[in-house]
Amino acid sequence: MNSLRFAMILTCLASAAVAGPDWKAGQLITPISHYDASGQRTNKPAPGLKGTCWRVKQVIRKTPGYEYDGYELTLVSGVYRPEYEEGAAFKPPYTDVWFSSYAYLDENPKADVWTELHQTFRAVTSCPKARS
Repeated sequence: MNSLRFAMILTCLASAAVAGPDWKAGQLITPISHYDASGQRTNKPAPGLKGTCWRVKQVIRKTPGYEYDGYELTLVSGVYRPEYEEGAAFKPPYTDVWFSSYAYLDENPKADVWTELHQTFRAVTSCPKARS
């Protein structure tokens, strides 16, 4: 096999390995970081996500009604207080669809649609115990 063809195959395999969802239905995830108002990534969860744990209900692919790929997540523990809904406090088993933000995708045109979510959450084997 010539080296150019081999390099192209490796590139295709590497691209396929990077793109796509990291999590499967049933997997638990917790928030680890977020992008602040200035667009800088911080190493702590958004205040409204702090102390939450989520279960992946399903992987969402571009389908009618969904412009981007993403995840349907169910809150397992903690209280979710989204900053865009002042005063709202969602408790388990609240479910919502999550996808990378338009702003993130505009600022990072080479990123795949899963990247922001995979930087915001990490997979865990169990939900952390709530602090009293």
